[in-house]
Amino acid sequence: MYWTSYTFHMGIQQIMRLLVILGKLRMTLICRLSRFLTHSSPSLEDDAIS
Repeated sequence: MYWTSYTFHMGIQQIMRLLVILGKLRMTLICRLSRFLTHSSPSLEDDAIS
């Protein structure tokens, strides 16, 4: 019983770590995407400012 609960807890820790890594990757991807879009199309930025 202890062994199964231990492996289950370790699995949860692995999943949480994966989720954190995926979240960081998604944030960096979104930042790069938005930066790339704003750099490639300055007209949209001008519209937003005005």
